[in-house]
Amino acid sequence: DVGTAGSITLLVQSSLPVAVMSGSSWKLDLKGGTDVGMSPAWNYLTDVALPTLRKHLGIQVEATCHRRGYYPKGGGHVSLSIEPVKELPGINLVDFGKITKVTGRVTSS
Repeated sequence: DVGTAGSITLLVQSSLPVAVMSGSSWKLDLKGGTDVGMSPAWNYLTDVALPTLRKHLGIQVEATCHRRGYYPKGGGHVSLSIEPVKELPGINLVDFGKITKVTGRVTSS
């Protein structure tokens, strides 16, 4: 529990490398800000970052947002299940291929 609107997504980003290389499954229950300034929004994490890590590196993360949290109060609550990997393959993010679909999502408080 961050106790404020501190960024949950930044906590996830900093914890993820340790979790996936630890050799055991992790379950995180985090409270704080899901959508706050100067950090990735929750939707970016779940709709862009985690699918990219899954597709290119085989990193398996299940992420659930129970409640969103905004600046200044926070109050967000998320849970994550993270599976370990034995090794990480090389990654090439230069050529993504042809864009076939663009979607958007808006969240407001």
